[in-house]
Amino acid sequence: MPLKIGLTGGVASGKSTVAGLFERRGVPVLDADTVVHELLADDAEVIEAIAGHFGPDVIGAHGVDRVALREHVFRDTEQRRWLEALLHPRVRSRMLAWSEAQEAPYVLLVVPLLVEAGWQDLVDRVLLVEAPRALRRERLLQRPGMDPATADAIIAAQASDAARRAVADDLVLNEAGLEALERAVGALHHGYLEMAASQ
Repeated sequence: MPLKIGLTGGVASGKSTVAGLFERRGVPVLDADTVVHELLADDAEVIEAIAGHFGPDVIGAHGVDRVALREHVFRDTEQRRWLEALLHPRVRSRMLAWSEAQEAPYVLLVVPLLVEAGWQDLVDRVLLVEAPRALRRERLLQRPGMDPATADAIIAAQASDAARRAVADDLVLNEAGLEALERAVGALHHGYLEMAASQ
């Protein structure tokens, strides 16, 4: 089985950019958000449970309407926990099955809420992408439909940098541009290949 690297970080920290740099080096990458989108679009059991819990207004032509669902869970911790209890076991299961099916020295599992969900045991190593909070907020505000209050609420709802650092094995600081990220990912890639070869 390949070595499993868990990539995590706060919203707008640059996880997708870093994941893309690994992917360009031929590393298989799976994002937990992609798995969630698949479950909400085509898992009949999940769709039925969500419709039963939140009502038919959250169901659209292509499964669960994620925008409508977000309205129900974003500011309601109890509802968010219910949804996570439904989705998280399925996401973990799919990610593990996918990892085991890959024929590569290592895989990258992008799990934005790895720390919040306590999923460190899902992976062999945790790679943290970190960017200054002000920069993350600025990036977040560039997203369509984002306002300052929502951006601040999203950042506040996530684990702190200190909590993430406490579980991280490796760290990429995303504050010096793409060239610096390229160098950091290149060095990590080399290190992960060596680790995979020696396991």
